[in-house]
Amino acid sequence: SRLPEIAANQRARRWQQLFSPGIRGKTALIVGLGDLGQGAARAAKQLGLKVIGVSRTGKNIRHADAVHKTAALDRLLPGADYVVMAVPLTPQTRHLLSRGRMDRMKPSAGVINISRAPVLDNDALADKLRRGELAGAVLDVVEPEPLPPESPLWDTPNLIITPHISCDDGERYVDLSLDLWFENLERFLKKKPLHSRVDPRRGY
Repeated sequence: SRLPEIAANQRARRWQQLFSPGIRGKTALIVGLGDLGQGAARAAKQLGLKVIGVSRTGKNIRHADAVHKTAALDRLLPGADYVVMAVPLTPQTRHLLSRGRMDRMKPSAGVINISRAPVLDNDALADKLRRGELAGAVLDVVEPEPLPPESPLWDTPNLIITPHISCDDGERYVDLSLDLWFENLERFLKKKPLHSRVDPRRGY
C-alpha cells in the first residue's frame, strides 16, 4: 500500500497521484499468533492475502496457509509483502525484527507493529524508510509513549503512527478489564483456575 506516502503528501500539500497495487495474492507474514496475531491473520485472509504465520511453537492456526517456528524467520522475510509484528515483549522477542532482518526484506515490503515497540528496531526502521529501502510502515506502539514532539519518528517519510489504539475497545476497555478482574477474584475465592494467567517463564 502507498497509503503512508499518500498521507505524507497530504501534509506536504503535494498533489501526486500514487496508485496502490492490489493486495490480493500478496503475502502477509504474521509474527506472533496469539489473539492479536490470529485477528490479523483472519483479516488478511478476508482481504485475499496468503498468510504465513510465525510462532514459538509453529502450531497451525485456522486462518494461516502455513505456520513456522521463529527460527524460520530469516528464511521467510524475503518473501513477505507485509510483516505484522504481534508478539509479546520478552527477552527473546526484543528487537526480533532487527536491522539485519529488515535488510532481508524487499524494498516494496511494509511493516506493521501492533504489539510492543521494542520488538522491532525503530531506529533501523526509520533509516530504511528514509532511504526508500522499505515501502512504508504503520506503528501503533512507540517508545516512549506518548511519543515526544521532538522525536524524529514524527517526520519519518512513509510512516503512519497511531497512538496505541489498534486493539482496544476504547469505550469498554475499563469495563472489560474490571469484569475480568472480578471474575478472577470470584474464581480465586472458589479455588478455581484463573483466566488469562501469565506464565513467568515465558513472560506472557
